[in-house]
Amino acid sequence: KYTIEKIILLSPSDILHMIKTYIPHWQNHAKRAKQMIENHQEDIIMDVRLWNDAPVSAGTFWNYTRPDSNTWIFNYGDPDKKFRFFSDITIPIVAFFPENDFSIGVSPEKALALLHEKTTSPSLATHVIPGTVHNYMGKEKELTEKIIVWLKTGK
Repeated sequence: KYTIEKIILLSPSDILHMIKTYIPHWQNHAKRAKQMIENHQEDIIMDVRLWNDAPVSAGTFWNYTRPDSNTWIFNYGDPDKKFRFFSDITIPIVAFFPENDFSIGVSPEKALALLHEKTTSPSLATHVIPGTVHNYMGKEKELTEKIIVWLKTGK
């Protein structure tokens, strides 16, 4: 049996922000996805595309958009919503954000401040990696070094 002792978050995204920003008329697509699921077509790829032109099945799209979605964890764009699941984590956490991230809808500093506000963890360390984007391309070594330091020291 294994125990999770620490959590590393890399670019924790605001899925609802991404849906609202990158998918015009997303509510219509959500209704269609729900209908497809009711017709046992949850695995069918829809004609809507996610960010970066990624295809999506009806089941996945509905999961992203349903009112009780389990993907709405980091609600930076709507901070009055609960940070579902995140707010329940009681072990040490480190969160990394790139300086330029399309997936959060707010500045990295605001996202980090919201994480500090919403956490119940006894230890939350946060870092912004300058000069990089969502996938940290070109800054992998810097990111890795910071992760190693955190694992050893918690800072």
